[in-house]
Amino acid sequence: MSHKPGISIFILIFCLTMMVRAGDEGIKTGDPVKGKELFESDTGCNVCHGMDAKGSIGPNIRETITLEKVYHALQNFPDMMNWQYNNPELFEEESLVDIVAYLQSLTREPVPE
Repeated sequence: MSHKPGISIFILIFCLTMMVRAGDEGIKTGDPVKGKELFESDTGCNVCHGMDAKGSIGPNIRETITLEKVYHALQNFPDMMNWQYNNPELFEEESLVDIVAYLQSLTREPVPE
């Protein structure tokens, strides 16, 4: 029995959102080292967001990335959906958590006063 890819995305987003809202006990901690490898890979996030994650074809995600924003982007931006279907391993739950952990580990630029 086959199903539409949109249903799988909805289920993934729902499950990950529930995991984030479950409290500290339910939140998985990502591995920033693995996340960096995924982000910088030949088919990684850097292709659109740049090696420094400050934007290129895609927006700057260095300063603002959260799991919720990743889920929102997966659900609402068709170009990212096309990238996902070409690179499904990059968008597995553990990979996404690792990538976000890596991005959140990067040095933040000071906000101008």
